[in-house]
Parts: sequence; structure tokens; C-alpha cells
Amino acid sequence: MLTCIAKVENTKLISNMEWRDPYDRVVGPIKSMNKGGDNTDMYTESQNGILELVFNSLKADQAGRYVCTATYANNEPLSKSVKIEIVDPITFTYAPIYQYPIINEEYTIQCQVTARPPPIVTWYRDDVPILSDGNQYVVETHGLKIFKVQQSHEGVYRCRASVPETGSFFDRIINVEVHKSLEEKEPLREEKKITPIIDTGLRRETSKTFDGKCSVSNTGFVGKVLAV
Repeated sequence: MLTCIAKVENTKLISNMEWRDPYDRVVGPIKSMNKGGDNTDMYTESQNGILELVFNSLKADQAGRYVCTATYANNEPLSKSVKIEIVDPITFTYAPIYQYPIINEEYTIQCQVTARPPPIVTWYRDDVPILSDGNQYVVETHGLKIFKVQQSHEGVYRCRASVPETGSFFDRIINVEVHKSLEEKEPLREEKKITPIIDTGLRRETSKTFDGKCSVSNTGFVGKVLAV
């Protein structure tokens, strides 16, 4: 709610007091708005030389400069303006806490954040600020670019979003794990081949005859599979 008070000697001489929105449209009382007005999100209330501008629900498109005007003693114009700015909280829209760059490749650690007014993003590693050096890192709008990822880039990074106008800030901790490319992975070990070897030997069978004597006969080969 915005309140307009005329600071004059005689408030009874105040006339034509009204609020105008950022588009220079007169904001009327709630009764007139309900009779056919197209906007009941804001209206005015007047009492004892005070004119209040009431917002039911402040929206982003209602930001801007509002002007309270009046006439004193029928010939002296009065006016006072106030600017409304809409503030949106800091929100990390895309900033995974685990990210996996490939060694020897270019990679951007993602930290996408929104706010109103727009946030300022700074990067830290081990509490040391990271600056664009044109050689290793480049601080971009939505991330931290690493030109050529090395194993030494693995670690914990901190993405801080701050809004100086409101004094608010939030941190996002991001863990970076460097992976090898598919070409650099160790080759799979070859499985040991099993070569079957046939150990041939005669199978000997013994049988008894009717006279009680034993006889031995060679009936064939026995195959044994050995593994080496």
C-alpha cells in the first residue's frame, strides 16, 4: 500500500487528489473498478485528505513509477512520485551438485541462476576466488568454463549468487569428478583360452571264465579333458 498525504496548512483546500500508474492512467476507487474496470488488482481509498493506493497482489508488470497528484487552493499543483521495483528471490535453475567432465576436453561447470534484480555470480575453490585468466578458466554467465580438463581440476567448487541491491546471496556446492575418455580406458584383459587335450588310454576289462580263470581284454579308449 502506498499512502499520499498532502502537507499543507489547510487540508480542506486540497482537491483532485489521485494516483496514476506507470502508464499515466488514473487508479480509481474499488467501487468504480468493480463497475466495469478491467483491473481490480489495485485501487484507491480516500479519507481525511489521505489517498491510499492498495495492491491486492503485486505483480511483475506493476513495477514502475507511481505519481500522486493534487491541487491546492484551486491553483497550486502538487505531485509526488514513488518507484516500485519487484524483487524475485535467488533461484538455482540448473546447477547439479555432481558434474563429470572428461579429461583433456573443454567443459563448463553448470551453475544457472535467476533473480530480480539480476544476480552476480562468483566462483570459489577452497575458498579462493576463481577469476577469468584466459588460460585455464573463463567465468561465463551460466557457468565456469575449463579450457582443457586435467585431473587437477577435480574437487569441490562453490558457485555464489548475490544481489547487491537486496544484500542477499546463496551458495551452491558442486563436486567435480574428472573421468577418462573411452579411448584412454585400460583394455579389457583377454580371457585365458582353454585348450582341450585328449588323454587316450586303453580301458581294460576283466572277466571270469567258467573254469574260474581271469581274462583281460582291451575294449577301447577313454577320453579325459584336461585344461591348461
